[in-house]
Amino acid sequence: MEQAEILTHAEFAELFIERITQFVQKRPAYLSVLAAPIRFRRNPAARMASRIAIANAFQAKNPSLSKEQSLLAANVSLQIVRGMMTLYGEADPKGKVLVVAEFKKALTLYLGSVLSEGAVLAK
Repeated sequence: MEQAEILTHAEFAELFIERITQFVQKRPAYLSVLAAPIRFRRNPAARMASRIAIANAFQAKNPSLSKEQSLLAANVSLQIVRGMMTLYGEADPKGKVLVVAEFKKALTLYLGSVLSEGAVLAK
């Protein structure tokens, strides 16, 4: 997040997804927990803190975003990554590579529309 201001939206998407996949590769049980029928909820304050950190990074990249717009963009980005994790967990090793590649494209396109100079989310 500290580098967000100097990264292109494509670089940001690449690093963001790489960090998530590295986390999962080091902790394979995480995917099992995600797929479990029981839902564990993190502390709402902790969840909000991570979303705010991402939102602040987005605002640093595109200062024209309001707090609400940057928080929405952070939530959408996290939902994209969450969808990736679902498919990633179901995929074989070759499929995992393809899933990551496709979601990098999706996140890159989304962030390009949000973080580009003059881009503003619908109100």
